[in-house]
Amino acid sequence: MYKKFITTALTCGLITTANAEDRAPSVWLNFNDAGAGDIIMQDVYVPSAGLATYTYYSILNWNAGAEGGGYAGIQDHPDGRNYIFSIWDPSASNEPIVAHFQGKDTDVENFGGEGTGLKSWNFGLGWESDQWYTLLAKAWDYNGHTYFGYWSHDQSNNKWTHLVTMDYPVANVRFNSSTGTFIEDWLGSGSDARSARYRNGHKRFTNGSWTGFSQANFRVVQESDTQDYNDNFDATANSSYYTMSSGGNTIPSVDTSAALYRNSTPSSSEKPTIAFAVDAASTTAVTWSVPDSSTPQFKYTIKINGSTFTADEAPEARCIMIAAEVSDTVEVTLEDILGKTSSDTFTVSSIGDGSECTPPVSNEVKLDNSTFVVSSTTEAESAHPLANAFDGDSETFWHTAWTPDPDPDYPHDVIIDLGADYAVSTVEYKRRADGGNGTVADYEIYVSNSASIGDSPVAWGTWRKTSSESIASFAPTQGRYVIFRALSEVNGNAWASASEINIYETLDEPVVDEPVVDDPVVDEPVVDDPVVDEPVVDDPVVDDPVVDEPVVDDPVVDEPVVDEPASSSGGGTSLPLLLGLMLIGFRRYCSLSK
Repeated sequence: MYKKFITTALTCGLITTANAEDRAPSVWLNFNDAGAGDIIMQDVYVPSAGLATYTYYSILNWNAGAEGGGYAGIQDHPDGRNYIFSIWDPSASNEPIVAHFQGKDTDVENFGGEGTGLKSWNFGLGWESDQWYTLLAKAWDYNGHTYFGYWSHDQSNNKWTHLVTMDYPVANVRFNSSTGTFIEDWLGSGSDARSARYRNGHKRFTNGSWTGFSQANFRVVQESDTQDYNDNFDATANSSYYTMSSGGNTIPSVDTSAALYRNSTPSSSEKPTIAFAVDAASTTAVTWSVPDSSTPQFKYTIKINGSTFTADEAPEARCIMIAAEVSDTVEVTLEDILGKTSSDTFTVSSIGDGSECTPPVSNEVKLDNSTFVVSSTTEAESAHPLANAFDGDSETFWHTAWTPDPDPDYPHDVIIDLGADYAVSTVEYKRRADGGNGTVADYEIYVSNSASIGDSPVAWGTWRKTSSESIASFAPTQGRYVIFRALSEVNGNAWASASEINIYETLDEPVVDEPVVDDPVVDEPVVDDPVVDEPVVDDPVVDDPVVDEPVVDDPVVDEPVVDEPASSSGGGTSLPLLLGLMLIGFRRYCSLSK
């Protein structure tokens, strides 16, 4: 039962071996690059002798305990070798962090435990021992927020990959601290030695200057649960790289804290300038291509006959709509993620039809709420029936009963009969528009062909109080029934509420997505034929008699938000909740590495 939860628990060291003292001690390097920067990067190499399952090789760490703090690295996980990028929630905003871009095979979800935030991991790309990889993080301002992008470069195959870009809802956040690197045994397998090498570490400061990681302060974190291996660590530096090791039969050559030097580190990155070519230019569009072997694109600038037409920071844009004439000269200038630029020109020779730039596509579509049959294990307040969470109106809401006493306590289950079998991949939860009581914190999602709770949830986690929607995304799961189980409320009250609950499925064939993520210039989304005239809209969902609340049996309804004092959030002592409580107090890095 709860196989996925147990797997995740294993990856974080929540389930330990019989001996509580058998973890390898964590080892750290902190480099000499303190100061605000917008790029940090470093190469990593894990020798085959330094591989150990349940190890987090964190390569880039920044702003710990401060605004925009996060980690980026690789992991030897029991499910495969993956890439990780995680950022803690902001203190200066109540808005959530969201993924602006997700690369192929990158999964994104919220994390909890010691702090909350957004994490991404990618098992599909993978990494190998005895090979060098570059990991790079970049921060920039966009629409009043800070975007954090994460790239990897497989040096053996000379292939760059854009893994994820996160939209952080605070402006002008940069890599302000010194950059850190650590190796962590999160399970308790200290008998296995783990090690890694590091080179070509750099930061670009906000004034445009660069510095190399030429000096590092080494330290060992010796704790009671690392007692058996507290003296098995080491760190060295030579003209080629730094090395850290921990666990196994490692013999130290340095003290538990030491200064290491690599004066041969270049002050700036030596990656080549972006290489690309303009493929075509018509009167309505220009397209170009950037090979995977090139330093990745960050920004484009389009000029027509020498005058700037448009520009944007859009790493994935490859086609832009323009307004040109035959024989005009179109120049595309690309700035790569390291700030270097390259240009290419093309003479317009054809008349375009405006369809050259295909909008981004998605295989995920929202299901029609009007077809659902919904019910709940908890009685609803008569003026706020469950149907309100499926009526497409964000001003109405569902609210569990607060009269008469006692209030129904958690868990609160919402059972959604989709009417047919779908490959469900996302549940979207929207809190009340007025921000009142009942916002769900801890949740579980079940998808199956049964209206009963199954053995394993497909998703679970903790949402925080926010004015935006909360998302639970997971691998597409076939089923007719979706059960949304609310386990707790953000303020510890007994109630649950929702303005809308939406379900998304993943199709075999992609469909055109409405939002154009990286190419805001494409303003022709092929929606000229209005769908609003569909007569189906005339049949409102609210009249659906399946909702188990008596719709207006009790007319005595006062203001829903303040009628009752907050009550305790008792009940809900299900296995996943108990396991969730076990998260609190475990290792500091667990929430980001799992």
